[in-house]
Amino acid sequence: MTANPKFLRTAVLTMLKQAGDYQLPEAALCEQVRLALGRSVTDAQTQQALGWLHDRAFIDFTVDPMSEEKRWKITDSGKAQLN
Repeated sequence: MTANPKFLRTAVLTMLKQAGDYQLPEAALCEQVRLALGRSVTDAQTQQALGWLHDRAFIDFTVDPMSEEKRWKITDSGKAQLN
């Protein structure tokens, strides 16, 4: 069973909003999504949601120079989507 894309995107935005100013590492964000929506959510589905949200400027990321892992944060436009 695949996750509903809208619920998945909303979960990502909600988790990033709850993180406040802290930028969530991608692996931690993916794990939180799986815990919230169920183990059937794949990394590919989460990656697709991240790409969709990023393309619309609802989220943004930086790359950690040491680990080279993306760290995600919600933008003001993303916060507005939750209101």
